[in-house]
Amino acid sequence: MENNKLKSIEQQNVDVQKLNSKVLQYERQKINLQLEEIESEITQLTRTIDSRAQSRARHRDLNDNKNLRKKRKEALELETKLENVQTSIGDLDLDEIIRESSELEQKYEILKEKKNQAFGTKREIETKIKELKADLAKPQFKNAMKDYKEKFIDFKVQEGVIQDLGAYYLAMDWALKKTHTERMKTINVIIRELWRKIYVGNDIDFIEIKTSEEETKDADKRRVFNYRVVQVKNGVELDMRGRCSAGQKILASIIIRLALAETFSTNCGVITLDEPTTNLDRDNVISLCNALINLVSSRATQKNFQLIIITHDEDFINRLTREEKVRCFWRVYRDNKGLSKIMKCNPNQW
Repeated sequence: MENNKLKSIEQQNVDVQKLNSKVLQYERQKINLQLEEIESEITQLTRTIDSRAQSRARHRDLNDNKNLRKKRKEALELETKLENVQTSIGDLDLDEIIRESSELEQKYEILKEKKNQAFGTKREIETKIKELKADLAKPQFKNAMKDYKEKFIDFKVQEGVIQDLGAYYLAMDWALKKTHTERMKTINVIIRELWRKIYVGNDIDFIEIKTSEEETKDADKRRVFNYRVVQVKNGVELDMRGRCSAGQKILASIIIRLALAETFSTNCGVITLDEPTTNLDRDNVISLCNALINLVSSRATQKNFQLIIITHDEDFINRLTREEKVRCFWRVYRDNKGLSKIMKCNPNQW
């Protein structure tokens, strides 16, 4: 029995080994088929890869060819530009160009440094502006702009007023100067006419007043006129001071006063002369008397005119009172008791 079991087991073992051999053979065949399929796929993939690699290589070749043509074209353009530049440069010295280029580079560096300094200064200014803005936001500076505008407006108004006053001052100064010049011409015309009518000598043709002006050194710079009386003979002018007699001085002063009164006091009713004949010779006294008579005649139509002459020259009074326009005069004398008396005298009774 045991031998039979043993043989049966051995037979089963043999069968198992056969089955195992067949399984192994099957698996080998299956694996070989799979290997073949994989190798076929690998071969196909290899071919595909090779084809793609060839395409990439072809693409690279085409791109390289394209880039090469582009570069050649750029090279031709650069060569053309180079030729143009060389043509434009002509006979320029390359060393000189290099030197100028070096100088320009140095200037560029200097300007670059200045630019950096300017930027630094700008940042400092911006920082300062921020600080100032912060200060302006403080209460004591809050209305600074408004106050400034108000003060600026006041300043401009005052400036305009000053300019207007300056223009007014110049206009007034011009008007005064012109008026003064015209008045002096009128005065000198009257003086000349009166001198020629009254003075009987032949050593002086006429007299006139010369003026000169100057500005003071004070803050207001006022205009000051200086006057001097000159005597003219044959067109030659000489100052009367120190060169004329006492009678000529008296006559000149009377004539000047009459000319001033005639010019500035046309409507004035009173002309007063105190001892006008002092130091005058008889001929000049007579001429003065005739001039005063003519003056009285010319003012006859003026209601308020009055000629007051204080004099001890009775002959002068006689000559004046011969004119009908002189209606009366007043005589001051002392009586027997030494008292002063005033007596109204009629020219016909004198």
